[in-house]
Amino acid sequence: MTACQSVGVIESSDPKVKIQDGYALLQSGRSIPALRLFNEAYEIVKDQSDESLKAKALVALGDVYKFKDGKSQTNSTYSLEKSVSSYEAAAKILSNLKYNQRLSMAYWGIALAYAQENNTEKSCDYINKAAKAYYEPSGGSEDELNKSYIASAIPYFEHSKSQKFKAVCGSSASK
Repeated sequence: MTACQSVGVIESSDPKVKIQDGYALLQSGRSIPALRLFNEAYEIVKDQSDESLKAKALVALGDVYKFKDGKSQTNSTYSLEKSVSSYEAAAKILSNLKYNQRLSMAYWGIALAYAQENNTEKSCDYINKAAKAYYEPSGGSEDELNKSYIASAIPYFEHSKSQKFKAVCGSSASK
């Protein structure tokens, strides 16, 4: 192993390690090297048969393109279109795998991306999709989420469920 261009990150050819290291960089506001690692992970897995890992790489790309914290690096990597398209590609895979917990988080990512752009109607639609997926039967252990990761979404999911997945968000009703 050798050190990669990002200080504090050991170079690895393992896409799981690349995704993990990318998230550590993203959380410290270093979205440019995080994006590089997420892209490298996706390039490794895109033609492989591990659909679950491919979805993880796509969600990571959605996360980095969605991430805004006012720092110049994150402003340069922010893209609503790329974020939504990455999450939607992951959602398609996760739906086929019946990984509904992880599918709910892909939809939740889209909801948050639209919320950042003040698109309440689309955000609400995806909150409802996320909630509906969350309460569907799951595809097993590969679908389990870290409960702290999903904790912020649960109140929204509960509200949507109580409204039969047609919750009103802000001033717009979902369709």
